This record gives sequence, C-alpha cells and structure tokens, in this order.
Amino acid sequence: MVARDVEKINRALERAASQFGAGTEEYKAIELAAKALLFILQTKAIREFNAFLKNFDEELTAQQKQRLVKLGIEP
Repeated sequence: MVARDVEKINRALERAASQFGAGTEEYKAIELAAKALLFILQTKAIREFNAFLKNFDEELTAQQKQRLVKLGIEP
C-alpha cells in the first residue's frame, strides 16, 4: 500500500459512510477507519502496516493464542 492507495481507500470509505446517518455506529466506524488510515500515512507507518497486512492471515502462534485466551477471546 502506498499513499495513493490510502487516498483511494479513503474515497471509498467516504462513499460508504454517506450511506449512513452521521450519528450512526456504522458511520462512526467508517470514520474511525478513515482516520486510522490517515494516521498511518501521516506518521510514515505504511511500511509497518504493510508488514502487518502481510502477516495478518498467517496462523497464530501458540503464544498468541494463549494471550487471546487469557483475554477471554476464543482464537
């Protein structure tokens, strides 16, 4: 992902948000996602975010699963 990808994604999020009223949970969630992407762009964290995305679908390690269980989350 590069800066222009973030801009395209933000435009798509804006279109999605326009389908909901400004005070709805859906609108607020989309707005937060847009702000998170802008944060990633402005803090130059794109490299770290790309690494996160690359590893996102990989199987959790035993340690990660154990941590989730301790938090009350079923992995």
